[in-house]
Amino acid sequence: MTTPSLKRITSQGLVFYTDEALFEKTGIRIAFSERTGGVSESPYASLNLGLHVGDKSEAVWQNRHRLASVAGLSVQATEHIASAEQVHGIHVEKVDSNLKARLGINPQPFSATDALVTNQIDQPLLLCFADCVPVILVSPCADKRAVAVVHSGWRGTLEEISSVALQALIDEYDIDPSSVFAYIGAYIGPKNFQVSLDIASQFAAKFDTLSTVMSPSCLSNFSHNDRGEVTVQFDLADAIMESLTKLGVLPCNIVQLDVCSVETTDRFFSYRAERGVTGRHGALACLCQ
Repeated sequence: MTTPSLKRITSQGLVFYTDEALFEKTGIRIAFSERTGGVSESPYASLNLGLHVGDKSEAVWQNRHRLASVAGLSVQATEHIASAEQVHGIHVEKVDSNLKARLGINPQPFSATDALVTNQIDQPLLLCFADCVPVILVSPCADKRAVAVVHSGWRGTLEEISSVALQALIDEYDIDPSSVFAYIGAYIGPKNFQVSLDIASQFAAKFDTLSTVMSPSCLSNFSHNDRGEVTVQFDLADAIMESLTKLGVLPCNIVQLDVCSVETTDRFFSYRAERGVTGRHGALACLCQ
């Protein structure tokens, strides 16, 4: 396998990012969706994939089916998309063949779950985002194919949800982490991500790559949030990448879009930029063949 990559694809009015070489060589489809090409109306226009934001559920499921179909998933897979009620925790749900049979068509989301893993063919995993960091993990090896989709907000990032999901792949499917590909989608970038000094200090203490966040030089450039509180800015992806590499993922096997959702609301949903009333774009992964 070559190193992972992401390419922007437009098809039937939908736009998503995927790794075409991965799909061609392994049959594994990943997709980070943009917000256009769906049926949802404002303020959820138009490819809203979140069931919990106030949009019509029939519109959401139509959007999910559209994305899955355009991404090349089978009709069977499209009818069994697994998702979750994300709570910024670190619970990982294994979606296996027996559980899939019980889910039925257009299944309800798993409760209190922020990462999904599977090695089952035609079992799509989908999580939803509007500023938090979307992460997809892939084991591309022919005899140990598996995928994970991870929702990593600042709380999940601090608790290393991505490495928790990676450990689940290792434990469940005996995967070598050095073979794993990691993909990071659009999220709130460092220019717009603001946290309190207390939270920043927790990140600085835990992650070597963020150890300078509380240094005098960084604090001299502090900013203020809407409530006038002193805040610090940094990149959540730095912590996620450190988390994954500590468990054995090779740096060359991590790729990210490097797109800020707050600054691109024409393409992505942003909870912050749209003041909490908006839809959700998605991260999708499926073993297709």
